[in-house]
Amino acid sequence: SPSKPRLDKFSSANGFSIARSSRLPDKLIFKRLFSCTFGASGSVVNPIAIRSTTDKTNKETKAVNTANTVVKNDFMSTGILLLGTNLGDKYRNVQSAIDHLRDFCTVLSESHCYESPAWGYDSESTYINQAVEVQFEHSPEEFMTALLETEQHLGRIRLTEGYSDRIIDIDILAIEGFQCDTIHLKVPHPRLNERLFALLPMQELWPNWTDGRLNKSISVLISECNKKDMPIQIGKHGR
Repeated sequence: SPSKPRLDKFSSANGFSIARSSRLPDKLIFKRLFSCTFGASGSVVNPIAIRSTTDKTNKETKAVNTANTVVKNDFMSTGILLLGTNLGDKYRNVQSAIDHLRDFCTVLSESHCYESPAWGYDSESTYINQAVEVQFEHSPEEFMTALLETEQHLGRIRLTEGYSDRIIDIDILAIEGFQCDTIHLKVPHPRLNERLFALLPMQELWPNWTDGRLNKSISVLISECNKKDMPIQIGKHGR
């Protein structure tokens, strides 16, 4: 079976986490504390000097840790994904996708699941869709690659064109403070304003979101969307 997404390509060794590289090495902290306590030659030094130097080292360490947190947050992105499935055990498919997402991003919140007919083609099987809010630290392009690999790992077979039944689908609906329109990545999702099955679960998580391309709030997008085949809200993962 296809291997799971290679998360090592997002490691600090490959430059995808600037924040991690700013952390004061534990070895250096230990070296400083050891020399403050025992001196360079290992002899015992003045306790007052020990306390003073140790306090200074602790303050330095706290300052570095604080800076580490600030830098890391500056390089974190928050976005909304839409999970969809209409084959097999649909609720298990959604839960499995969420479990795999946690391997390379943080899942902050989940919407209810929504059931609706297939969109853009005819199918006898209805879809279950759910929105999840996630936080990730690598670039949107690299994040999209990881999502595609996750789909493949879960059994998704993509057609070269058109729509078809699928065991799992993971789309990026929006990323906070980010817009992109390239061949490989389009954010916000180019057809988001046409899809109630995406807008309704997204509104649960980001009720005040505005589509910068159209300059319309999510409430306005929902009000203008075609109400044919209105999605039905159901419990999370079938509960």
